[in-house]
Amino acid sequence: MVLVLDTSGSMNYCMDGSQRGCNKSNPKRLTALKEAATSFIDATETTNDTIQDKDSKVRIAIAQFGQTSGVVSSLTSDTAALKSSVSRLSANGATPADKGMAAAQTALLRARPGAKKVVIFFADGVPTHAKTLLARESPMTPCKPRSP
Repeated sequence: MVLVLDTSGSMNYCMDGSQRGCNKSNPKRLTALKEAATSFIDATETTNDTIQDKDSKVRIAIAQFGQTSGVVSSLTSDTAALKSSVSRLSANGATPADKGMAAAQTALLRARPGAKKVVIFFADGVPTHAKTLLARESPMTPCKPRSP
C-alpha cells in the first residue's frame, strides 16, 4: 500500500483556503494531511498487531509530490519509521500529481509476490503542473477528487 501525499505549496494554506490565520479549528492543509496519514498508519498498526505471520503484515510506503517528488519511505510495517517520514514533510512548489503516481508505482515494484497493491492519494485539489494522471495505461481505478 502506498500513501501518496500532496506536498505542494497550497498545502501551506489553511483548510478554508486562506493563507493566514490558521488555527486548531482551521489548520494548515499540511497539518491536516499529516494527522490523517498518521491516523491511517496507527490503524494499520492495530491491524498488524492481530497478524502473527511477520510476512503477512500490511506494509505501507510513503510517496510525495510537490517541489520534491518521489518515494519518501519504502514499503515497511515499521509504523514508527513511517510516522517519522510523515512528520518531516514540508510543502513547496507546484502540484505534479503524475510524479506522485509514478513514485507510487516505483514503490509497489518492491511489493511481495501476490500482495494486493493499493494506492491512496491525498491531495487538496486539481494538479497545477502535471501530465494527465491516466495518460498511460494503469491498472489503478481513479477516484473523483474531493476538495477539503
